[in-house]
Amino acid sequence: MSRSAWRDERGFAMVTVLGISAMITALSIGAFFVGQQTMHDSVRNRGETKAFQVASSGMDLELATFDPRNLTTGRYPHGGTTPDGAYLLTVQQLDAFEYILTSVGSSENSSETIVQRFFYLDLWDMNMGAGESASLGGGSAWNGNANITGPFYIRGNLEWSGNAKVEGGPLFIKDGHLNNSGSGSFGEAKPMKMYITGTPPVIGKTHNVHADGPIRSSVPDIVLPWVDDSYMDAAVFKSQEESVDNRMGGSASTLVNTESVGVDASTYTTVIPGRVRAATSPASSSLHYKYRGDATRAGLGAGSKSLTIGGSSFGAWPGNGYPAGSGRYDDFAYNAGTGTLYVNGTVYVDGPVTIGANVANYVGNGTIVANGNVLILGDLRPRDGLSISNCLGIVTPRDVTLSRETMTGAIFCNGTFLLDKPGTVYTGTVLAGRISATSPNISLHNNPLISDVLPEAMPGSGGGLVFPGTWSRR
Repeated sequence: MSRSAWRDERGFAMVTVLGISAMITALSIGAFFVGQQTMHDSVRNRGETKAFQVASSGMDLELATFDPRNLTTGRYPHGGTTPDGAYLLTVQQLDAFEYILTSVGSSENSSETIVQRFFYLDLWDMNMGAGESASLGGGSAWNGNANITGPFYIRGNLEWSGNAKVEGGPLFIKDGHLNNSGSGSFGEAKPMKMYITGTPPVIGKTHNVHADGPIRSSVPDIVLPWVDDSYMDAAVFKSQEESVDNRMGGSASTLVNTESVGVDASTYTTVIPGRVRAATSPASSSLHYKYRGDATRAGLGAGSKSLTIGGSSFGAWPGNGYPAGSGRYDDFAYNAGTGTLYVNGTVYVDGPVTIGANVANYVGNGTIVANGNVLILGDLRPRDGLSISNCLGIVTPRDVTLSRETMTGAIFCNGTFLLDKPGTVYTGTVLAGRISATSPNISLHNNPLISDVLPEAMPGSGGGLVFPGTWSRR
């Protein structure tokens, strides 16, 4: 090979090597930048994931401890930290029971925002007919000049006829429709929030439906803490325990009373001369004055130890067993002279209870638990006004019938709460399988004070419940 040909081939080889080297360098630089970008994306995705987890943790913690009273205490905006970062929470109140919670989480220079719409409900802030089955469907008939004021929740259809009125609200109808067949009105005095899962009624004067904003189809699915055997067993225990604890009222009370010598229930009628037990028929085998029943409780709703209150006096009160003006009285007593019923703590009756027409008022903060139907013929109003010291609760796994002009207090029943006397006015809160009014001029008024003064034995007492709604990530 000539020298010139050899030089040409060597030059060509050198060019080839340089070209390959340049290509390898370019590929290396490209791979470096791709790797850098991949690493950046990985770090960013990790930061976003952690930020989302931080926002979720903050939201879960806030929902678990949410208290609407904090809206006015300066709590919000409210921040916190987790091992992965920090979150900031804000709350917007939409109406009396619905809120929007926003949680912004931050981690590794990334942030994520979660928005949760939710209901917060204290069961005792509204009247409810929330039965689960057809036999306990919450919706029932209201007619004549009936009226409901305040929050009202029912499961099933609400049959509304005549010129009955609903004011205040909100109105919740779960798994049902609003059937307004007469001239009845909703929110006529002031438009109200309405939540209905069924077909919404037509808004406007023509149909007497006055809604504050559009009718929404999102309704919380509330399952009431139904009276069951466990609840009844606990009520039996409390009534017997409180019969001999020499203390006036429930577990939080420190007021001394004279109920027994030691814990001997048989001494109840001897420690205060002239004191008698509640007149009952058939006779109870129990000596505990707050427990009416035999040694073994009857099946749920099947008690037979009936009790009628309103005839003869029983128990002791100021001026009768206790010094006048002392403010002390038995946890369960009745003064026939004034028609005053005294109830403190938990009273258990293993059968039906009738509160007679002679009962004019009540004193004390307590609950009558009946293992049978309850019939109210007397006026059950707090003698000294509704307060933490004066609120009466009625509980039964069966039905409660109010056949009297007035009652103020709290009622819980698995069955039907029936208002069947024209002109009856119920003020307070009722939680029932069904709420029904079969006579005209019936009034059902919610008293927002009830949840703050509720007797401790009432089911569902002790705070509210969060019902999450729609959720979004931004």
